[in-house]
Amino acid sequence: GKQATPASTLRATPSLTRVPSSSSGEGPLSASRRKATAADGDGDGWLDAAVEIEPREVVLGAELGSGGFGVVYAAKCRGKDVAVKKLRASPSVSLQQERLEALKQEVAIMRSIPHPNIVLLMGFCLEGDTLWVITERLAGDLETRIIKEKKNYPLHTRLRMAYDCALGMNWLHLRSPPMVHRDLKLSNLLLDENLCVKICDFGLAKNLRVEGSNPQADEEDAKQAKVGGSPLYMAPEVMLGEFGPPCDVYSFAIILYELFTQY
Repeated sequence: GKQATPASTLRATPSLTRVPSSSSGEGPLSASRRKATAADGDGDGWLDAAVEIEPREVVLGAELGSGGFGVVYAAKCRGKDVAVKKLRASPSVSLQQERLEALKQEVAIMRSIPHPNIVLLMGFCLEGDTLWVITERLAGDLETRIIKEKKNYPLHTRLRMAYDCALGMNWLHLRSPPMVHRDLKLSNLLLDENLCVKICDFGLAKNLRVEGSNPQADEEDAKQAKVGGSPLYMAPEVMLGEFGPPCDVYSFAIILYELFTQY
């Protein structure tokens, strides 16, 4: 989802709404549910390891953008400007659960890859069956700046933007096991106030394993490999359900073309 917004959005938007707090007095996730969730093996106990933020600490602001799974809002949390990714409601219980699991996986991935060129995960908020992912809020995205607004940045600035993206991508590819983003594009490259580029949206990211080491996971990967992504940025092999680091490199080449031609 996009986060294109000036840093002053909340100051110009007086209609902020505070998220209702859980009435249990124990926070949005009870101790018993914590144990059960960690035991389920979702993201290796991601709920215990990530930072849980109580709903009363989050003040929602304007909508910044939306994607296939959810909507991103400007917000305040503990006095800091943040972005909140909230699941889009679905009439289908099974689809809603599938989206929830995907968002939980995104939290697990983001907390495992801290890097200056990757958007910082601040924490999560679980209210009932709704998960909110809370990240740092940045000033805008490259698609808006380069394609829509046609900002005429100097060549050295564009080269630095490309270098920032490459650093973030390299961090993913050189981890063990390697990780592929699978949805690199201008709108998923955010800018801070110093024009530093940070990669966001890890909803399609996958860890790569030695094929055959986990047959059940291999089967699940095969299903997911054919879902999602942005056709303009997809390498030909992705259309066939295959993916690896070279697929991100292909997407990066399209990004470079757009970055330097503004088309």
